[in-house]
Amino acid sequence: MTRRINYRAIGFRSLAIFVAVFLFTVMVNVSRKDEVKVEAASLAKFDAGNIISDYQMGRYKAMTEAEIQKFLTSKNSCDNKDEALYKSLSEKNPNIKWHFEDGHFVCLSEELFGDGEVIGKGETAAHIIWQAAQDYKINPQVLLVLLQKETGLITDKIPNNSDYRKATGYGCPDTAPCSEKYYGFKNQVRKAAALFAEVLGGGWTNYPLGKNYIQYNPSASCGGSVVEIKNLATSALYRYTPYQPNAAALAAGYGSATCGAYGNRNFYLYFQDWFGGILDEAPVATAGAAASADSAAEGNVAPKGATSTTEEKAETVKLSAEEQAKIDIAAREKEATVLGKAKSQIKKMDGGYYKEFEQGYIYWTEKTGAWDVSGGILIMWDTLRKEFGYPTSSEIVDKNGVHQTFENGSIYWDVRTGAWPIRKFAEAKWLELGGVKSKLGKFLNSGKCGLANGGCYQAFETGNIYWTEKTGAYDVSGGIFLTYVKEGTEWGTLGYPTSSEIVDKNGVHQTFENGSIYWDVKTGAKVKLAS
Repeated sequence: MTRRINYRAIGFRSLAIFVAVFLFTVMVNVSRKDEVKVEAASLAKFDAGNIISDYQMGRYKAMTEAEIQKFLTSKNSCDNKDEALYKSLSEKNPNIKWHFEDGHFVCLSEELFGDGEVIGKGETAAHIIWQAAQDYKINPQVLLVLLQKETGLITDKIPNNSDYRKATGYGCPDTAPCSEKYYGFKNQVRKAAALFAEVLGGGWTNYPLGKNYIQYNPSASCGGSVVEIKNLATSALYRYTPYQPNAAALAAGYGSATCGAYGNRNFYLYFQDWFGGILDEAPVATAGAAASADSAAEGNVAPKGATSTTEEKAETVKLSAEEQAKIDIAAREKEATVLGKAKSQIKKMDGGYYKEFEQGYIYWTEKTGAWDVSGGILIMWDTLRKEFGYPTSSEIVDKNGVHQTFENGSIYWDVRTGAWPIRKFAEAKWLELGGVKSKLGKFLNSGKCGLANGGCYQAFETGNIYWTEKTGAYDVSGGIFLTYVKEGTEWGTLGYPTSSEIVDKNGVHQTFENGSIYWDVKTGAKVKLAS
C-alpha cells in the first residue's frame, strides 16, 4: 500500500532544500546494478556440517519454469536505462560486451542464451535453470542461490559477457584462472547441477560424510577446524566451495571479516532470505490436509508460513501484529511531542504500520519497533524507503548534527544544506574520518550498490567511499582519486581499495586489489600494478 506524505504539514523544513541537495551532480557517474544486502538474515542456526538437507537439494519440482521466470523478474526488472553509462563502459572496456537494447541494459531475467558464449538468442535463463533442475533432479532454488552467491547475476543490473561465461563459478578455483572449456551461462548452470547431482547420488566427493578438516580461507595460515559433515548435500557444497566461515565471518552477516570465506555462509543466508530457509524433510500433512505422500516425494511442500494445528492454537494467545503495533505506537506517541495532533488511525503499509500526525509519522514493524520520523529527514527518507528500510531510532543530536538511523543507513540534517543520506556500508568509515568534518567534504549522492563484484560506493565532494564484502570500506580522495577515476575506478585493472591513504618512507600511497597508486605533490600520481 502506498502512503502519500502531507508535505504542507512539514513546512518548517523546506522541500525546496531537499530537492536542491538531492540533485547534486555525482563526481563520477558510475550508477550501476542492484542493491546488495548489508544486513544478514539470522545465522543463529548455521551448522557447518549441515548447511542444506538432502531433501531440500533434491526438490527438483520446487518451482515451475514460470515461477522461476517470475522470481527472476521480481528480483531484477532490467530497468537500467543509462545509455551514457553503456557507451562509457564499452569505450573503456573494448574486450567486454554489455547487451543494451530497446533503451535499457538487458539483464538475466530478459536475456537469451545459446550454446557456448552465445548471448542474445536461444533459451531464457528460466528455461535453462528449470531444465537443468529436471535433468539432474536438483532444486532450482539451489541453482538460483548459487548464481547469486557466485556472481550476483540475479540482481545484476548491467551484466556482461564476462559475468555470464563464469555464471556459477564452475571451473573457477580461488587459486587459478577459470577454465575456458566451462565458459557460457548454459554450460555453467548444467555443470553445477551435474556436480551436485553426482555427490547427492553417492558419487565422488573430497569431503565425504563424517569428520573433515575444512579451512576458513584459501590461505592455510588462516586455519580451519574439523567439521562433521552430516549429509551428502552439504558434502556437495564443500566440493563446490571448499571453505567454511569462521566465527568472525558468521558474526559479520553478509559482511566481511579477517580470514573470512563467504560462499557457503552466503548460500545459507540467501536461501533463508529468498526461500524461507532450509527444510530438513517434507512437512507432515495434518489431519484434513490435501497433501499426499506422492506430492511430498515430488518435492512439493506446504507453503511458507503454514503451521500445524498445535501451532495455530498457540498463535491465538499471542498479540497480532496490528495489536502490538497499536501498543508500541501509543508509547512512542507519548514521547514524540513534536509531532502534534494525530491525523489518522493506525494504517497498514509494506509489512508494517504507521500513524499520521500534524508534523510527521510514527512507523512500526515487528523487527524495528515504533519510531517517529518528521521534517526534512522524513521527506528524504520517503524517496529512499525501499533502500533504507524502516527507522531504528528517533532523531539523534551529536557532534555530527541531527541525524536518524534506519535499517540500511542514516539520514543527516543541517539547516544550511538540508537532509542527506549515507549508506550503512559507508557510514562507519565516514565517521572514522571525522564525519561532517572529514576531508571528503559534502555528500553528492545517496550511494549505490551493485557495482563490479557486488560492491557499493557513496560519492562525496573530494572522493568516494567504496565497499565490498571482500575488501571492506575504504575512502579514495584527492589526487589519488582522480588517478583512480582515469584508471576506470573499480571496473579498471586496480579493482577496489584495500586501504586508506598510507604515509610512510615511500611517501603517500594507497593500496588496491591489484596494485597501488603513489602520490607526490611535485610529480603527481603514479600507478604500480601488482606483479
